[in-house]
Amino acid sequence: MSLIWILAGLISGILLWSELRLLPGSSLRQLADNNDREQSLGKSAHEAKRMTISVIIPARNEEKNIGRLLKSLREQMNPQDEIIVVDDNSSDRTAEIAHRRGAMIIKAGPLPRGWMGKCHACWRGAAAANGEMLIFLDADTYLKKGGLSQLVDAYPSGLMSVQPFHDTWSAYEKLSGIFNIIVAVSAGSGKKGTGAYGPCVVTSREAYDNVGGHEQVKGEILDHHALALRFEAAGYPVVNYIGRGALHFRMYPGGVRELFQGWIKSMASGAAATRFSKLFTVVLFLMGAFTAALSLLSWDYGIMSVVVYGLYSALMAGLLGKVGKFGAISAILYPVPLLAFFSVFSVSILHTFVNRQVRWKGRELTLDPEENQ
Repeated sequence: MSLIWILAGLISGILLWSELRLLPGSSLRQLADNNDREQSLGKSAHEAKRMTISVIIPARNEEKNIGRLLKSLREQMNPQDEIIVVDDNSSDRTAEIAHRRGAMIIKAGPLPRGWMGKCHACWRGAAAANGEMLIFLDADTYLKKGGLSQLVDAYPSGLMSVQPFHDTWSAYEKLSGIFNIIVAVSAGSGKKGTGAYGPCVVTSREAYDNVGGHEQVKGEILDHHALALRFEAAGYPVVNYIGRGALHFRMYPGGVRELFQGWIKSMASGAAATRFSKLFTVVLFLMGAFTAALSLLSWDYGIMSVVVYGLYSALMAGLLGKVGKFGAISAILYPVPLLAFFSVFSVSILHTFVNRQVRWKGRELTLDPEENQ
């Protein structure tokens, strides 16, 4: 039976890997071609063909991150574009830093009953925006050179979301490896019903207004997922990409506690919202990986256990290489982040479906939207 789990998991993992699409233009050759094209057209010609852009950044206590994002944006934006930072009742210097960097500051104000904080901040920012294209960015993201052009050029119509490439600086951050894989493969390429990624959402002003924007998903903790479903219901296409080489972030730099709290907040809700066929494939992959590790420990199949474990390590390396900077050691020692994932997921289930409450950035979020203040 364990061999069946292992084989099914390998096949499932390969299928999941094949569905992860990098943002067009993310390879070194494509980046060079894009730069050559812009130089041959001239900067003014490239600017003329682009829609005006409003970048909307919901921010709550992001003084350590907001400066880096704004710097990366300013270096790539046109004069007619705008950056709107929605200060969601921060208790630190977020608004001050953003103002100094030249962003328009919007105060989110008190959180209305029935709204989630990020949804409300995005809605407030969109209401103040003047651009033809709306780009919602989390404050802990930042653009690599040429990243903004890649986002704009890749946007087809409807809704596009991009999962940032995860830069890890400390050993504990590599515990996020499996989490990043699960988030990435759960939405995948954007096939019908799979939702979208949260850190970067791109849409047109017209499409956003036509579907009713964030007001229509105001009580959803996974607002990006619900918003994508609204776009699909209205007949708009949804497409998802991985942002390697264009859009990066560093998640939870505040330590292990922040990392675990961040994943506890949304992991169980994300699983519940995932399409069953995709969830089933993910479960097969995780169970196969777990079984392969157990077979190595128990030496069930002799040298074959080493071969099987090596195959899973190679598959993990392929998946981790698409979603973040985790290194070969993380792939070889994948049972460590896998156990971290199982532990956090168990706690997330308890908070999400039993206690019906999660905590994030100083707010107690009750998962009955009408109770949130």
